[in-house]
Amino acid sequence: MNIHQLSVNYLIEQDRILVQANTLAGEVLSAWLTRRLTVNLHPRLVQLATEVELKNGKLSAPDEVSRKIMMDFKKQEALMQGDFKTPFSQKASQFPVGQEPLLVTTVNFAVLGAGALRVEFEEILPNQTSKRSFQVTLAADLLHGFMHLFENAIKSSTWGIVESPQAAGDDAFPHALGKQVPPTYLN
Repeated sequence: MNIHQLSVNYLIEQDRILVQANTLAGEVLSAWLTRRLTVNLHPRLVQLATEVELKNGKLSAPDEVSRKIMMDFKKQEALMQGDFKTPFSQKASQFPVGQEPLLVTTVNFAVLGAGALRVEFEEILPNQTSKRSFQVTLAADLLHGFMHLFENAIKSSTWGIVESPQAAGDDAFPHALGKQVPPTYLN
């Protein structure tokens, strides 16, 4: 399934994040992410994005700080190539998992040898006769674009999961070679 467009938005009325993908075949796949799931999902996706770049052979850094700087660079490079201005198309001819978004209860990952990440979203609810699920494969550039949209949605939610760079100070890389904070003495 080839992804044509991705959309990741926080919807205040639902207090959830809606992930949507359009495919080249005219399919729309939709999933709800709750706060509980997102708290655990975000750090894992950050880690897996690094693994994808390492498998791709495009990331070589001796330590964690260097890896973070290189990942920020790769992300900015991917974002410059992406189209974030075209509105997400709500028109679809097919809804493989139904018109209602999945309420994601489980997310499975597989880092592929080709420098891509396969993500499976599953909905397994009580009193449901069968699980609903779908898989998407995100190449490195698409994964960076997804992460950008995902982090923007998290920031919009005000759940406090992802710290915005502005809140961390003026540094472009808030965790890299950061500012020295003077000690606080409690006497």
